[in-house]
Amino acid sequence: MHGNAMEWCSDYYGYYPETPVTDPKGPESGLYHVVRGGAYYSMARYCRSASRSFQSETYQGRSFGFRLAASPFSIQKIPLYAGWNLISFGINKCFYVGTKPNAPMIDNISYVKVDHIMDILHSIDGAYKYIRAYDCTGAKSYEYGSLWSDMTYMAAGYGYWIYIKEDANFENGLIYLELEGEMASVDKIIQLRSNQWALMGVLGNTAFCQDNVPDYVDFPSDTKIDFVSSMADVFQSINDQYILVKGKYKNGSYVFTPDDIQHSDLKCISPGFGYIVKINQDQNPTVNFVWKKP
Repeated sequence: MHGNAMEWCSDYYGYYPETPVTDPKGPESGLYHVVRGGAYYSMARYCRSASRSFQSETYQGRSFGFRLAASPFSIQKIPLYAGWNLISFGINKCFYVGTKPNAPMIDNISYVKVDHIMDILHSIDGAYKYIRAYDCTGAKSYEYGSLWSDMTYMAAGYGYWIYIKEDANFENGLIYLELEGEMASVDKIIQLRSNQWALMGVLGNTAFCQDNVPDYVDFPSDTKIDFVSSMADVFQSINDQYILVKGKYKNGSYVFTPDDIQHSDLKCISPGFGYIVKINQDQNPTVNFVWKKP
């Protein structure tokens, strides 16, 4: 952008000559100048670095404006079925009620204050009954419509239990939780506490599958698939620091145990789902987890 106010250029509006011209004057044909600048104007084509307008050089009006450089954002659609779902979201936000939560968060997360937990889940309003959460301070819960709740936030990097009612407005057996914003980077550190259980969320938009793509996993929109030889590859950042990983899909629960890979039946980790992880006793109070990069 050349400036934040509309200004005249040396160039005139008119046909360009066939012969070469010399800057800075440029071609001197026509009656109208070219204008430039990030002007606020009713027509978008005039709000550019430069535009060839029909305004005379004697025009006395002034237009001022600005431009915005925004990060790309996504709408993550998380499929939910009737009953209990173990979910997470990858939008780089922490939605909270009241004061900011004093809990570990991924770096550079965006805090968004809301009036009520219901505001976060407005896309499925009336379709859910309970939400369960767990962080370093213990278990939290929220019941739909309740005026009181000890659950005060939902954030990327965490997993959540949510109960969808049987009479929800399903489409092919599913409804969709929709959250909008910039996706959190997959290389963000998720802090887990030593010798404790964790409800962990998936970052990024890549699902990790072993052997094949299971038909019992309903992937969120725009999910990419990366095949791995073992679920141990996905959890390599905490190798030897965890005991098991548990996930839940529409047809049941699945477990991966690093000490018994042969008999483990959890063979897919996907965005939109949450996972229960049991961390070993460690000399450090916390363990840093990073999702495998595709």
